[in-house]
Parts: sequence; C-alpha cells; structure tokens
Amino acid sequence: MAEPFSTAAAAVALVGTVLTLSKTAKEFVDGIQGAPQSVSAISEDVTSLTEVLVSLENFLQGLDGRRQHDQVQVAQVLYKPLRNCKDALQHINPGISPFVKSNRGRNERRWKRLVWAYREKEMVALQRRLLSSQQSLSSAIAVVNL
Repeated sequence: MAEPFSTAAAAVALVGTVLTLSKTAKEFVDGIQGAPQSVSAISEDVTSLTEVLVSLENFLQGLDGRRQHDQVQVAQVLYKPLRNCKDALQHINPGISPFVKSNRGRNERRWKRLVWAYREKEMVALQRRLLSSQQSLSSAIAVVNL
C-alpha cells in the first residue's frame, strides 16, 4: 500500500486533473450542434460532477496542517472514484469526436448521425460510470462534513 501522505497528495492533484478534464469535456459537448439527447445528457452530468469536484477541492484546500490526518483519510477514500472519473472523462471526447464534423475556419461542430448507434451504448456506459463516481464522491463529502 502507498504511503498515506503520497496518496493524499496524489488525490489532491487528481481532483485538479479531473476538474480540468470535466471542463474540457463539457466545452466540447456543448459546442456540438444537433447532438442527440444522450450526448447532451453527458454535458449535464459533467456539470453536476464539476460542482462536486469544486466542493471537494475547496474542502481539501481548507484542511490545514492540524487536520492533515483528515486529509489523508479523505484522500484514501476518494482516490478510486476520482480515478474512475478521470478514466471515463478521458474517453468522452475521443468517443464522440468521430461523429462530429468541424467547419473549417469557424469554431463550430456539427453532429454526424450515421454511425452513432454503434457507439451510443459505449457513451452511455461512460455516463453511468461518471454518475456512479459522482455519487461516491458526494457521499464521501457528506460524511466528512458531518
């Protein structure tokens, strides 16, 4: 098992990474014109996840040296759900981009509908994974704030 403090530092860094990935995924999905509901729903879920991550980041930053033990415990509990979020978010843009046509010279993306049915199940699975991880993170934050 890893050193507790290295696990805490890794989890704190991972929060920032996942937060950046969630904002990037949301911007990408929001910029697609004519996307199906299943893709638009990803944006809503990523927005909810971002709110949880900001709360988590604020909480972890608010822990001072006297509560370092709390930070270590929280980090150990949250590391796996954060890692799951990171993995799912890293697959969203590459999973969707083959179905998006960018207009040259303009910052505009349009949905290509033809082959989507084959990949939609994969994106829905990523969405479920994000929701599950978000629920784990929300529960952990609620317990810590008791």
